[in-house]
Amino acid sequence: MGPGFVIFFWLIVAAILGAIWLGTLVLFVVAWKKRWRILKWLAGIALSGGVVVALAAGVLVTYGLVRASIPRYVFADVFHAKPTESVQDIRTKVFWFADTGSIYLRFQTDIDTFRRLVPKDLHKVTRQEFEEKRWQESNGYPSWWQSTFSSSDEIYFQASEIGHGKKFASETTWMAYDSKHQIAYYRFLGID
Repeated sequence: MGPGFVIFFWLIVAAILGAIWLGTLVLFVVAWKKRWRILKWLAGIALSGGVVVALAAGVLVTYGLVRASIPRYVFADVFHAKPTESVQDIRTKVFWFADTGSIYLRFQTDIDTFRRLVPKDLHKVTRQEFEEKRWQESNGYPSWWQSTFSSSDEIYFQASEIGHGKKFASETTWMAYDSKHQIAYYRFLGID
């Protein structure tokens, strides 16, 4: 499914829910004018419930967007641990929409902390294996991103087969350590 289909789908859902809410509003106004007490209360409860659900959805989406823009929270979500004192200068770029999810994460740390943070499902690969397996992205990297590594750097990689991803049908995750500058890089890309 592409982004256009997802947007269209959610617009249809919003239109249906909006029509139901508008119908309930009309029912409430008619019951108010005709002084139909029970119908007015029932329509009022439905109207209030619709507003509460819409506000809760808005708060949830806003919370997710704010959390995804704060590097220490992205770090904690990725590694399931808060950044320690040995982790400095965390930079992130997160994008989730429709059938795609993407995380760029970079931070300065020592090699021991890096090795501790490498997810268990990633496997150490050579630079040549990494260059052969990783996605060649054309959408551009953040200005602080590095996409090439020397043969002395440590690189860990995992790509799921179609249909075997944890969150998406196809996922690629890699983590690398630039030993010269003591900078760790983490990259996730998921596509349905």
